[in-house]
Amino acid sequence: VIAALYSNAAAVAIRDHGMPVFVGYAFPAPLLLPLAYYLLIKRRPVVLSPALPFLIVYLLAMLLGGATSRNAEIAFEQVFEFITTGLIVFIIVTNVLRTESLVRAATWTVVLIGAGMSAIVVYQFITASFGGEFLGFAQVNFPGRAGSIFNIGDGLVRLSGPIGEVNRFAQVLVVLVPLGAMLAASARTWRLKSLALGSMIITLAGVATTGSRGAALAVAVLMVAFFLLGHLRIRHLALVALLGIGLLAAFPQYGERLLSLQALGQLSVDAAAGPAQGDVGNLRSRATETLAALLAFTDHPIAGVGAGQFPTYYQQYAREVSSPLIDTRIDIGTREAHNLFTDVLAETGIVGFLGFMGATLTVAGGLLRSRKRWKTERPGLS
Repeated sequence: VIAALYSNAAAVAIRDHGMPVFVGYAFPAPLLLPLAYYLLIKRRPVVLSPALPFLIVYLLAMLLGGATSRNAEIAFEQVFEFITTGLIVFIIVTNVLRTESLVRAATWTVVLIGAGMSAIVVYQFITASFGGEFLGFAQVNFPGRAGSIFNIGDGLVRLSGPIGEVNRFAQVLVVLVPLGAMLAASARTWRLKSLALGSMIITLAGVATTGSRGAALAVAVLMVAFFLLGHLRIRHLALVALLGIGLLAAFPQYGERLLSLQALGQLSVDAAAGPAQGDVGNLRSRATETLAALLAFTDHPIAGVGAGQFPTYYQQYAREVSSPLIDTRIDIGTREAHNLFTDVLAETGIVGFLGFMGATLTVAGGLLRSRKRWKTERPGLS
């Protein structure tokens, strides 16, 4: 079930192979067997995560925002998705993964699934096999609105795997990098260490095929976090640098795309100072979207504009964005906030934001306490 969940296999089956929609909601059903075994036969207590009350608060914010939104149908579709594919799955998984061995097995599962998804898109990229989508597990984002395999110009072909959106696919992969590193560090045999490290490297290569700059920034933050947690030492820097150079050499277009981030310091460059270097237009668009989401929040501070509905407000608030520090760029049509935190604020208000951040920080705090508890006795578990 976890393999199907992380690979988006159920959605691929519905989207690309004509399976009925209920398959997407029913695929976690096999988890009910171990759940029943623990609760009914073994008489184990129900596990209620400390994050659960905050998720309920977030759900209440979605309901409140939906009831007062301009399109209740869209809002309650989002509520249904959150309950069925989010909250219920979360409760079941936390009640099934009750032992260290199961948690470790689940971690290996997602790391290997990520490596498998990455191997497909890396092969697709290297062989330029952009005409096929490998049964729906390797979708392509061509540059430009009218891009096609026959007219890709000098733009970067970006791969979105089974997810169908390049930045989201990159996020799904990036979160596996520290997990792969920790599995390698705690593995007891060289074969398992090599498997974990190999999976991590392949996954990073998969990230490169997406062309996601946000993912690269996330990896940089991960490196800092590894230093602060003591997992990355000075002697490891040469290996990290070598890996980075190797990836950029293998995917030079990704390196060029990352260089465009230098335009972050020139979002309001004076025309008299000469042309700005980097992808200023794209970054101006992102800044405009983020500020527009904050403006939407200030007008709807309690429960937001409604789940999934900021894109319909984008044009209205993008025109109101005015800053002496940042040039704005308003794009055509609907746009996402392109910032998780401002998006949550805009769509669920301060109530939803408190629920979201409460759940996130509660889980993070629990992990840090567990890490400290086992650091001496069980460093591998830590």
